[in-house]
Amino acid sequence: MNRSAISPYFQRNGNLASFGCWGCDMVRVTKLATSSGLEVELGPLSGDLLFLARNLHILLRGESFSIRQNMGMEAGVIAILSVVWLNPGISQNELASAIVLRKAAVTKLVKKMEADGLLSRRRTSHDRRTNSLMLTEKGQQTIAKIRPMTATLQHQLFEPIDAEEKEVFFDVLTNLVAQLSGRVAAFPEDDEED
Repeated sequence: MNRSAISPYFQRNGNLASFGCWGCDMVRVTKLATSSGLEVELGPLSGDLLFLARNLHILLRGESFSIRQNMGMEAGVIAILSVVWLNPGISQNELASAIVLRKAAVTKLVKKMEADGLLSRRRTSHDRRTNSLMLTEKGQQTIAKIRPMTATLQHQLFEPIDAEEKEVFFDVLTNLVAQLSGRVAAFPEDDEED
């Protein structure tokens, strides 16, 4: 499709407000119901990634907190357990990059998780500055408890969403994260690990 032929439009039709473009099939509802029932007009903000990502992050923070609280964990631990579970032997630098945390924050969490018996770390033979991370038996048991909780929560969150839309959502989100990860150095630091 010729992008220059696409021009944005905003239209109001009764109680439905939509923002889309001429020459494409995209139409997005742009009203948001607040907790008091008032509808707030979003207009072009309904297509603003930073605005929507910020709102989604804040809305999901409570959901994430409930799982962490249930498991007695601080922020970042579930992400670390999940990534190490799927990538045994991952280095701390690779882990920090994968979960978009500063290396110092990952080092602090890994040390605590090691002290709690969830992780083990070893210096790799090819680079003495690099730690290889593995889940311990306790870490394996913990992730086995966490996965059903996160799966249930995800099912609840996406219950009103069509399966095809959910798949497209994750495809786009995963592609965007990959694009940004390859393009942006989130936290430039030196390569040494503690």
